[in-house]
Amino acid sequence: MGKACSGPWRSARAFSAGAGELDEEIVAEYAEAICQGVAMPPITVFFDRTDHWLADGFHRFFGPQKVGRESILAEIHNGTRRDAILYACGANNEHGLRRTNADKRKAITLLLQDEDEAS
Repeated sequence: MGKACSGPWRSARAFSAGAGELDEEIVAEYAEAICQGVAMPPITVFFDRTDHWLADGFHRFFGPQKVGRESILAEIHNGTRRDAILYACGANNEHGLRRTNADKRKAITLLLQDEDEAS
């Protein structure tokens, strides 16, 4: 179960499996749904005792911001930026905005680079 959460936020997006920019149409759609009272699933965040690292739910994160919301429902895990990145590589496999082939290639590249760094 999620809880209401507010920053400080850091995004693993630049390092996540998503290959491109946010889809502004999806963000606008989510913002409209929120205004109509639709409950969105919680985002997934890793907290390292300093920062909240957004790992899944990037479009759901920006939808509420677009309509002036300052907090969002989040599943919060203890973990680092690396944990968020590794989680993000598997995100949207079965839900949300489906991954493109470019997203899948980026996830594989990130995982291979991470394996190199872990050695």
